[in-house]
Amino acid sequence: MTYFEIPLPCGSSYWATVESRNTGGTSQPSVPLSGTTAPCPPIAVEYSGNNTFATVSWNTSVFATSYTVYDNSVTPRFQLCSTAGLSCSLHNITSTDLVITASNTAGDSKETSVPIAGSSGRRRRDLSGHSLENGGLPAPVLNVKQALPTFIFLEWSPVEAASQYSLLIRKQDSSRESEEITVQGESIILTDLIPNSAYCFSVSAEYTATSGPESEPVCVQTAQDLSQ
Repeated sequence: MTYFEIPLPCGSSYWATVESRNTGGTSQPSVPLSGTTAPCPPIAVEYSGNNTFATVSWNTSVFATSYTVYDNSVTPRFQLCSTAGLSCSLHNITSTDLVITASNTAGDSKETSVPIAGSSGRRRRDLSGHSLENGGLPAPVLNVKQALPTFIFLEWSPVEAASQYSLLIRKQDSSRESEEITVQGESIILTDLIPNSAYCFSVSAEYTATSGPESEPVCVQTAQDLSQ
């Protein structure tokens, strides 16, 4: 089989025929092959709102039939919304690494980053742990030790003088309020989680009425439940 590779730009249409030729002449054109290429990345992407509720909007990509917003901070990246329109609403979003793609039957566009650095939201406390208002308690360092379909094992560095810790749990793309748990010690096993879902966690140290700064959030996706 003989074939030709012809690079075409994104967001374009094509119509092609093939003819054969020899010394006796040229054949009739083949049956036309027509279609469109994958769309170009969305442009003019905007983010408005806060961590609790936000809206992502964009301009039309030519020949796109759907758009998908992903949380790119977890592996594999987690789909937050998919729509045929030009905006979508997000709930309880902690990650600042969001991307959007445009799609049609030919494939997906390249990613466009969602600019959310300047958005307003839940006030991030001083992560240095040295301001007077947080009593000098530093932020713990949070690690995810194990993630299975319905439970996650979390562990964090101890903070001197801390009497307990406050763990904040946010389920990505959920309209429910963040859940806050008081923990004695430097680890916890969270159960009854939803398989194949993205969660973000942060922890802060507490001493009497004083609360330290939150750790940097850690986002993870639970494994898929293969038993079903």
